[in-house]
Amino acid sequence: MKNNRGFTLIELMITIAIGSVIFGFTTFGVIRQRVVQNLDSDAKRVESFLRDAQQRSITQENGSMWGVRLEKLVTGDIMKLVYASSSTLTSTIYPPPGSAAPAALVREVYKLKNDIYWVGLVDRSIQDIAFSTLKGSPGGTPQSVVLGIISGAETKTITISANGTITLAQ
Repeated sequence: MKNNRGFTLIELMITIAIGSVIFGFTTFGVIRQRVVQNLDSDAKRVESFLRDAQQRSITQENGSMWGVRLEKLVTGDIMKLVYASSSTLTSTIYPPPGSAAPAALVREVYKLKNDIYWVGLVDRSIQDIAFSTLKGSPGGTPQSVVLGIISGAETKTITISANGTITLAQ
């Protein structure tokens, strides 16, 4: 009687196929989790940006009111922390999207991660959020900022109430 001590080609192919399927599902899950973490990270960063602008406006840093400009560009979505010396932040203070802003007005720029975008903004559009001095309210009108994942349904909403309370919906 012959003693068989190895594996057949079919057994090896089945084992490799099963391993490949398990690896594929694991990789997809890890990549998806990374994208969701990017969304959480960017949402917290946007919330921090808004709070920073609000605080600077309340304390009238540089004798100015402060705001945040959200821009949807073809090359990626960005936000800018800006200040202005007038009582309202208008298009004359904020240059058109993608154009060079006066360096004195822009304090900081942040580009969202590649898989995150501003929900509700179309290409080459903007959303300005200005905070009043002393009170820190967004001009008495509630506003919201929504971030989303390009390839998914997950979103994060940051709401600014009429009295200036900033909340990140979990």
